[in-house]
Amino acid sequence: MIPAVGRPVGRGRALGAVNTVTIRQGRIVGHNTDGSGWSWAFRRALPAADVSRIVQLGAGGAGAAVSDAALRLGAQQLVIVDREADRAQALADRLNTYHAGDRASASTDIEAALHGATGIVHCTRPRAWTSCRPALPADLLRADLWVSEIVYFPLETALLKAARAKGCRTVDGGGMAVARRSAPSACSPGASPTRRAWSATSEA
Repeated sequence: MIPAVGRPVGRGRALGAVNTVTIRQGRIVGHNTDGSGWSWAFRRALPAADVSRIVQLGAGGAGAAVSDAALRLGAQQLVIVDREADRAQALADRLNTYHAGDRASASTDIEAALHGATGIVHCTRPRAWTSCRPALPADLLRADLWVSEIVYFPLETALLKAARAKGCRTVDGGGMAVARRSAPSACSPGASPTRRAWSATSEA
């Protein structure tokens, strides 16, 4: 979408990815509401969660926004795991340009990345098997981990089912879907979605 947008602003400019466009004074302006949507939904569901070491699966456009939000929430270590090692490393390097402390790193070894982790965020592209096969081997899950999913169709993904079976606290992708699409979030990055918008979507 970036090539079609005349002026990415805010996190969209920093991340090189946008998911929302507005027209201001005849100009197309790009925003990225994925990160603010994820962080709002995550804190709403797990306000006291330990975010000190997060493992993120996926380094695509939504993954870039969520990883940025995770660091802004206070993650001291963020390990990005992606099958495309170069893409994961490029995202980690980009994040370290905007965030102090070189807190982002890349890996292709999910088992090693999970050592000492406090939580997992799943940001890989939704596929037909999302509802029937976990995004990582279930035996790598531990009860002390929280697991956050950005996929919202279906809400009950195989990863969340496996995580709950292990005793993990979980966050489905529904809250993020609402938050990033509500008018306050899209037009004023950082604003909280309205209670009305949340209720309307939750009851649909």
